[in-house]
Amino acid sequence: QFVAPHAGNDLLTRARTILFRRVHSIDLHLVIVAKAMHVYMPLTCRQHAKNLFETSPLREESTDVAPTRSTPPAKRTWGRLTHVEVAEGAMADGAVVINSWVGPNASLAVGGVVTHCRLGGPWNIASNCFVSGVDATVREPTRLGEGISLFQRRITAQDGIGNTVWTVFGVDDDLGGQP
Repeated sequence: QFVAPHAGNDLLTRARTILFRRVHSIDLHLVIVAKAMHVYMPLTCRQHAKNLFETSPLREESTDVAPTRSTPPAKRTWGRLTHVEVAEGAMADGAVVINSWVGPNASLAVGGVVTHCRLGGPWNIASNCFVSGVDATVREPTRLGEGISLFQRRITAQDGIGNTVWTVFGVDDDLGGQP
């Protein structure tokens, strides 16, 4: 039975009963995609970027080689399928920008990844960097060295007070906390 009795917790039991009735009244239509795979967020940013970009089935052919998981990355290029605005000359071939704006004084090296960002001012993002969620215009030249991950997130408490949290770590750092 979905709703198990909980001694002394009638509110929880009633809530589960209501949820059970509502969920079971929804018509679900499912699609099974043949040969599909799900890749959960791995423990390093380098592996995350590889999963997103090197092995993605959303990559476009750049030669007459059919795109497959075994096609070498050099024969496939990332298709810009999302909202992107990059100033001319700011992005090297082999860099990836998704759902972002990169201003005219910024530069992104080969292997760099920028997702969900708005980068104004003199940003210099070295190769193999992973930048996500950064919404910042800098006045002074700001350089991320090779292999750096930079995340910016807005955290808001229930009372509406919020803070911006910056997280910096290496693309090969184990985010699972393993030594």
